[in-house]
Amino acid sequence: MTSRTRQLLAVLALVTLGACGHGGHGGDAPNDVDRRFVASMVPHHEIGVQMIADAEPHADDVRLRRLVFKMSAYHESELHAMAHHLDEWNLTPADRFPGWVDPAALRKLSALTGPDYDVEWLRLMIEHHQGAIVLADEQTAAGAIAELRSLASGIAATQGAEIATMKDLLAELCESAPATSGCEDIAGLVGQG
Repeated sequence: MTSRTRQLLAVLALVTLGACGHGGHGGDAPNDVDRRFVASMVPHHEIGVQMIADAEPHADDVRLRRLVFKMSAYHESELHAMAHHLDEWNLTPADRFPGWVDPAALRKLSALTGPDYDVEWLRLMIEHHQGAIVLADEQTAAGAIAELRSLASGIAATQGAEIATMKDLLAELCESAPATSGCEDIAGLVGQG
């Protein structure tokens, strides 16, 4: 995310909070867990937004296209809700975090088509979402800022439900076309909680 984009997101978030009658985080000082959550979740959601944008023209299966559309709405709003804290708390976005996706894997994904694309996108997004839940659970358990604990709780619930949906879809896609690239080793991924 560029510095200019971060500034625009910060202004939008502050205007939104002001319009809702909420003044930021209620005067509570952020702790290390809050800082780590924001520094990790902002770039985490940026990867999610990138993957969603890539899937919009590439996803082959209609069920995946519907899921991508649903994901696009909340990823942007959650990103806006957290991004202003980067500047407010003078944080540097994390380079690595649970659910991080290697840029080389994203380039490889973007070159795929049809069912091969859908299977690989689901594999990557399941792992990406699992990382978000790790971060969200830590924030919910030990964060000082109630606004961020609430956001984290919502992230865990939403993305947990989506993981179940994506695992079911991945299993169905691989069952109907077992020769699809990536289907040979989904048993561990689909069987995980």
